[in-house]
Amino acid sequence: MLLCCSIPRLWIGEEVDLSGVMDPNTIAGLLKLHFRELRFSIIPRGEPLKNLLAAMKANDTSEARRVLEGVPEGNLASLRILLELLVKVKQNSDVNKMNSSNLGQTCGLAIFHDMGAANSAFVLRFLIDNKDEVLP
Repeated sequence: MLLCCSIPRLWIGEEVDLSGVMDPNTIAGLLKLHFRELRFSIIPRGEPLKNLLAAMKANDTSEARRVLEGVPEGNLASLRILLELLVKVKQNSDVNKMNSSNLGQTCGLAIFHDMGAANSAFVLRFLIDNKDEVLP
């Protein structure tokens, strides 16, 4: 019941205390739902997204960083926070089985819904594995 009431409050910007929710699957589901329901892409559609994907497919972290420098600061701040969380999840992959590839598969499409399943998983995995090199 807590989460059903919390979601609309989160969308209008209210602070919601989730400290009593101990189930990580519940929190993960809420986070995925939030990104899936956003009206905008965390990385702007069109050329920025296309250029970022091309840079990542070329394994060019410098070009990926240059593309991300053009992303609006609010979006970039959200991406930083999200990646910090996902890197921490990955660091515990020996316990939770969530390496960057699994995180990409399970969360990529919710975050980068404009890219299709394969590309979104690839982009998220690349960002998790190269966070310090690509985030400005």
